[in-house]
Order: sequence, then structure tokens, then C-alpha cells
Amino acid sequence: AEPPAPTPAFGVPAPARSERPAQESTGDQSSSAVRTGVITGVALPGMTPRADQVTNRDEAPQASPVRRSLKERMASAHHSFADPMLTAATTGNPLTQTNVSLGGMTTTDPAFQVAADGEITSAEAAVPIAAAIEVSEPAGVIDLNEAREHHLFLVSEAVDPAELEALAISMWDEAGWIAPGRLRLSSEAELVGPWSLDQPTRADLGTPSTLTNAWILRCPVARAKQQANAVMGEWAKAFPEGMPIGLEYRVLEALHRMARRLAGGMRIAGSGYVMVPDADSAVNLTVYSPRWINPEDLLQAMRERAGFEQMKDARDIVPEAPKAPALSPAQAAHIEKLKAELGPVRKDIASKIAKAREELEAQRDKPQVVDGYALMSPIGNRSDMMIEVHAVPTPPRVLRWEPWTAGAIIEYQVRWLPGTAPTPGAGTMSRTARLERLRSTQDVEKAAGMIATLVGGNVIDEDGFLVGLEEISPGDGE
Repeated sequence: AEPPAPTPAFGVPAPARSERPAQESTGDQSSSAVRTGVITGVALPGMTPRADQVTNRDEAPQASPVRRSLKERMASAHHSFADPMLTAATTGNPLTQTNVSLGGMTTTDPAFQVAADGEITSAEAAVPIAAAIEVSEPAGVIDLNEAREHHLFLVSEAVDPAELEALAISMWDEAGWIAPGRLRLSSEAELVGPWSLDQPTRADLGTPSTLTNAWILRCPVARAKQQANAVMGEWAKAFPEGMPIGLEYRVLEALHRMARRLAGGMRIAGSGYVMVPDADSAVNLTVYSPRWINPEDLLQAMRERAGFEQMKDARDIVPEAPKAPALSPAQAAHIEKLKAELGPVRKDIASKIAKAREELEAQRDKPQVVDGYALMSPIGNRSDMMIEVHAVPTPPRVLRWEPWTAGAIIEYQVRWLPGTAPTPGAGTMSRTARLERLRSTQDVEKAAGMIATLVGGNVIDEDGFLVGLEEISPGDGE
């Protein structure tokens, strides 16, 4: 049996076979053939063919294949009713199977498949692109009954839902969107929204006029049996019958930090207490980096480039101790009497004291090796700033995915030390105190930006969230 004809490749047909049967020859004819130098069946130019010679000079040339562009072949492709799900078990070659609908949201869209012979067929296939979950506008005015039954997280219209997602991911591994308008926080806790708060609704709930959007917190309720005391501050006012515990407390505490970062607030279910943390109260910043900078190098950079000319090493600051009053003659005589009654010092103790003094004198001129240090500088009008530098064993949670945290972690904490202590029981700060805090905040940010420029790393605020600061170029301090 003859082998099957080869399959044409990419639409090009194979050469046609000759229909003339091959002449049979015997072994005698093969052995008696005379070599004349003439190729049988071929007439070269200038040769006159013989009558018994077969040539291909008078045959029509074979037609070349018709070439069509890929656009024309796709336009004339016939529709296939085969299985539209192109899986790796069948062919699954991205070079020969292409879905041309990249932005469509329908269930199926036209796709083209190129066969081995170049034939193009059209079929319906599902779009292999997932649609992004976006929440850009409030779903509607919140229901009053549902608003009273759940804790509310309040934000302004300027807060994008993506900001809530970013802060939630900073604290919880499993945080993320599970559906449009549903932001999962941790295990069984999630935020649903945003819902709009119109003027009558805000008046009924007692929420600020600037916080016009609300997210409903769905979380299991767990309360302590004993009543909250005054030590808990605002939380005692929000939960007079018992403090939240477990998951509810952890989520509410995290939402309180998020509210301070986003200039938002919370409304507590049951008591209806509205908590609006002061967004400007988070002044301190911390820089985490894998690089260590020596005290003298950081001190020089702060003085020359950041503008803190009065900054000093904390080890060089000697507190002014009050002078001791002069002893009366009776007190001096009593001291001399006690010394005489002590008797001579033991020789071994005296030798140890002398040896310790010699070691201290020998190490006085040697450079000190420290595992931490602090720098001090006056800022604002009557405040101070302290920069504490030391190594820490673990990074903050927001940096848990940074690869460099597997090695050494150096913490540069920039703290604001106000000149006047806050008045106990005062609910609000005076205007002068707020201006002083604002000036000090600018200096703290400048110092943290200088440190980030020198050592790199990440800047974290008091609530454990990332902060973006502009780096200080060498020419900024001039």
C-alpha cells in the first residue's frame, strides 16, 4: 500500500505527482545501458530532442499558491462550533489561539485558531481577563436602623476606597476586596460601603458635617463583663457598659488609627458616641533601614544640610545640677567621726578599686563603640527634638514583606518633645499650642527626610503606616 499524501503546511500545496507510470526495467537492460552523457527525459537549451525522448519543455508551468494577508484570511474564516474552552489539554498554544476581545465584558467573544496547514477558523471563547473591582461612588443614603445597629467608619468624600484598602493591607494579611463595596479586614470583620450621609441623616446620627461617607463595620460583638474605667479615656465613654474584647477591640483600635490617618472618625453602636481623632496629633516619625550611620556623620549632615545648627550629641549634654549647700561645722565633724570608726580598708578591696580606676583612665582616650545613640536639637519656638538610633529585632508589621528586613534593622526614631506639658483633662489644645505643634511637625518631617536620604529605608508614622517624604538634595541645605 502506498503511504498517505503529506499534509500541506500553511496553505502551500505539495508538488503534483506524475500520472505516467514508471517504466519497468529488467536487470539485463540496467546492466546493458550505454552511458552517452545525455540525461534521459531532459532537453537542455540548444539541443534538438529525439522522437523517442520525453521532455517537459511543452508542459504548462505549475501554478504558484495564492498568497493572502492574515487580515483577509481572518475575514473569510468559517465559524467553528467546536468546544470554545481552549484548555492546555487540547492545544492551548498562545501562538495559534488568540482572543481579540481584550476589553469586552461579555461571557464569550470571537477568537481565532490557526491550524497546522495555515487554515484559520473562528470560534467563541471566554475572555481570560478578570475585571477589576472598583468602588468610586456611594451606593446610596444609609439606612438609619442599620446605621444605629452597627459601628460606622466615617470619612470625607475626598477619601478614595483604595486608601482604605492600602491601610487595611498594612495591618492584615487577608485584607482585600471580596466583592464590590465589601472590604475584608480580618477573619470575620469587613467594611461595607461607602454609604452617603445626607444632612438629615448626619443630624440624626450626630456625625460631623465634613464626614459625608460611611462604611458599616460587620464584626462579631464581644464585650467584657466589668464596666470600663476612666483610664481608658474615650473608649470608656464609648462603651460605658463594658469594653469590647477580642476581634472587635482589635478591629476598632485599628479603625481608630485609620481614622486619624485619613482625618475621619467612628460612630459607636449602642451608645452613639462619635470619636474623631485629631489628625495633626501624629507628629513623631520613624525611619527603618538596613544601614547604620555613625553619630558624627549624622550630626554633621543635620547641621550642614538639614539646617539644625544647634543639634548636639546627647552624651555631650551635661545637666545643670544645683550646687550642694556648704556643710556646717557640726556636720563636717560628724562625717570625720564616721570615717574614723570605719577602720582601714581591706587590701583586696583597695586593689580592685585601684585596678578599676586604671582601666577607666586607659579607655578614656579610645573611641567608644555604641549600639545606640541620641541627638538633641531645639525646634519650633520652645520645643525640642530627639533622634534615637538603635537596632531592633523585628520590623513593624507594614514592612513584613520587605526582603531587607531579614537582616539587620536599624530604627531612627524622630520624636517631638513639647516644651510645655499638656493640661490634664483639657479636651482641646490652645491656638498657641497648635501653632507650636505645626512648626515642630515641619522640623520633624525635615529631619526624617534627611535620614531617609542618607540611609534609605522606609518612613513610618505613629500609627504604623507608610509615609512618603521628599528626599533632601545636597543643595537644599545651602
